[in-house]
Amino acid sequence: MSENILERVLLPIASPKDARTTCELALPRIADANGSVICVNVVEKGGGSLDPTSPTQQEERAEEVFEIVTDECEVKGIPLETRILYGTDVVETIFEAAEEEDVTAIAFTPRESNRLTDLLAGSPGYSIMKRASRPVVVFPPRSDD
Repeated sequence: MSENILERVLLPIASPKDARTTCELALPRIADANGSVICVNVVEKGGGSLDPTSPTQQEERAEEVFEIVTDECEVKGIPLETRILYGTDVVETIFEAAEEEDVTAIAFTPRESNRLTDLLAGSPGYSIMKRASRPVVVFPPRSDD
């Protein structure tokens, strides 16, 4: 494995708001490390249940996410690849992509959440950190926020 943990980063992004926050916090560090990004958006399949939004709507949201990340990576000179992933388990789908792409790390910025809900139901971010088979980098919110 590379000594540069940010050499080839898998960046799972869930929404346009998440994309803006993650770009602001993660991309400067990835640029400083001369890293590259594989940005993924996971379309969660219900495993037999009806999805609340159509596949077309979910793919349009993914394209909006990719547009934000693409613009920010271009400004910072960061090589970027994008992927829409489909799976019934978001975290497992992210892990599979990390293995397939042979990334040096999975990186994310925690989304605002309710701590009680996270404790009872578990958050995707916590699951990623707990179950990862490769390095995970968490870019916390700035202290002045």
